[in-house]
Amino acid sequence: MLTVQATATGLDRAHIIELEARRLDAVPSIYRASVLFDDRTLQAHIDLEEDARTAGSPGASAGIGAMAIHLILDGPRTGASATLGCMQAAPSYAEGR
Repeated sequence: MLTVQATATGLDRAHIIELEARRLDAVPSIYRASVLFDDRTLQAHIDLEEDARTAGSPGASAGIGAMAIHLILDGPRTGASATLGCMQAAPSYAEGR
């Protein structure tokens, strides 16, 4: 089962879009995205978080644990910088710019 909420707002010349989805089955998860932009700038945050898979769920036999992925875009619309962070329950962590 999946629940989804979305909002969009226009403020003068800026626009805001927010999305959130929650997975409510064997692997509880939250997926969020928010974007703020105007004629010149862009700010975006994307967060994906999943709990560890339980026995019998897809990926359980592969040993995939809880994980989180975070992406941030920030700067001018023609050249925003990106920051990506990933974490998994196993002892591994990666971050890039």
